[in-house]
Amino acid sequence: MSGTKRRSPKENLRATAYHEAGHAVMDWGQHIGLSRKGVTIVPDEAAATLGSASSRQCVGGDIEWDKTGKNILRVMRMVQSLLAGEIAQRRYNPRSVRHYHGQSDREKAIALLSYLTPNPEEWDIWLKLCKIRAEQMLLDPNIWRAVERLAGELVQRQTIRGKEATEIIREGFNESLYSKCPEMRSRDLAFAARQKAQALKSKPSPKDSKREVREASHLDADSDSSKAYRQLKN
Repeated sequence: MSGTKRRSPKENLRATAYHEAGHAVMDWGQHIGLSRKGVTIVPDEAAATLGSASSRQCVGGDIEWDKTGKNILRVMRMVQSLLAGEIAQRRYNPRSVRHYHGQSDREKAIALLSYLTPNPEEWDIWLKLCKIRAEQMLLDPNIWRAVERLAGELVQRQTIRGKEATEIIREGFNESLYSKCPEMRSRDLAFAARQKAQALKSKPSPKDSKREVREASHLDADSDSSKAYRQLKN
């Protein structure tokens, strides 16, 4: 999120948190994922940003010549994630959005789209389509609950690493989903319990491991003694 000085530190800190949470949740929802750096709302003066969400690289270096449907879809997902920040911030509080917010995101989005087509008129069409899709995704109550959950944690902690941010997003999403469908939570818990039981069954107990070591040592001893016996006999 690009910007300059904040007018109201507390409220604008929350707006920044929603902005970055929008990026992160969109990355998660589109299976792009977050990098180890994760999400932060600590300003970076060198980059002129109020925060950032570091996503994994999902577009390969062959983007310049690869115009297959698969690569175009990857570009669209990245663009949707870039646009999701301002959309989430605007949904949280429309009055918090300034003209410079999301400027760097839009520039990155256009840079990605320029690989697909050199025509600026087509960029506008792609941007509108990606914006509509991002807006529709963030309207999902389960997705929005994940945004709220991550934004709340960001306000408290400022920076959250990728793995932990992913867990917070998943918990927020499931929390909303389970509140509407309690039986789904029961099924998921039962499934997790069965998986854990199967894992415990397949894992050898300490006694079994010791027994296997003893048996192996006996086999080795037997083989060594038989070799020595044969050598003496010969």
